[in-house]
Amino acid sequence: MAVIVILVLVWVGAYLCIRARILPVPVMRAWFAAVMVSVLSATNILTFFGHSLRHLGVSPKTTKLICTYVCIVTFRLALFLNPHIRIRIDERQQKWSEIPEPSATAVNHTSFWDAFCFVGSAPVNYIYNCKTLMKSTLRNMPLFGPVYDRVGHFPVYFKSSTDGDFSVDKDRQAIVAEEVNAHLKDSGRIAFFPEGAVNKTPRTLNPFRHGSFATILQNKLKVYYFVSVGNEETWPATASLGGYPADIDIVLGSFELNHNDASITAKDVAERLQAKMQSDLESLLATRASRGRKSPRGPLLSPTKSS
Repeated sequence: MAVIVILVLVWVGAYLCIRARILPVPVMRAWFAAVMVSVLSATNILTFFGHSLRHLGVSPKTTKLICTYVCIVTFRLALFLNPHIRIRIDERQQKWSEIPEPSATAVNHTSFWDAFCFVGSAPVNYIYNCKTLMKSTLRNMPLFGPVYDRVGHFPVYFKSSTDGDFSVDKDRQAIVAEEVNAHLKDSGRIAFFPEGAVNKTPRTLNPFRHGSFATILQNKLKVYYFVSVGNEETWPATASLGGYPADIDIVLGSFELNHNDASITAKDVAERLQAKMQSDLESLLATRASRGRKSPRGPLLSPTKSS
């Protein structure tokens, strides 16, 4: 019993030191690695059992929901167990509770931490029926790859793995589009990264791909956005492992879209939304600068795009 008490006290002490950011960065990153391996392993195992309930006659829709709730819990646990990564979300423009079903939410993509930040920040009554579109090859990732299918996310079948080449296999993607439309007609939500890949120059958004916006227009969805600054500091795009101490600021907003305007195109919507999100991104950066809120380990790791 005494050994257990000592171990608990040591763990609590280490957690508080991590939270206060008084330990060396390599120690905090080692903590982060241990947490993420544990969390992702638990997610894989629990969703495996949830997915296997199909063999007992449980419907695929129900097993996907069970696996989604597993991810909600484990992603929140990942945020809680990494207190040196602090998140502040501004809902003054838009509240999570006011985002309807169905709808679409665009998210800027700067880091592998984005998904944990988004799922961990969104309330359960939003995220439970929210799916995303992700590169099909991500299903081959160790530990977490199989989870994508178990929760019901939609694959994007790119023709090439070349950086910046977003051409897709149209035949395979047409089948996925039907599944996405069925999800939306069942009052589902989608969240997507319109840049298509992790942005290595996060102060300037990459051009938005148009595919998801055609789906938005076809289903007459209301559109929202989630812009964050700081994820790229805790897990840089060029790093195989994150865990650096960071302050993350987020703004949740809404985007006006007139579905009665028959002349509007997916390209129009993509360009207008990108301009809106870029404006809010710059406002976030300015607000951080005015508060003196900088990365705990220096300036932004990724540079601004050169003109």
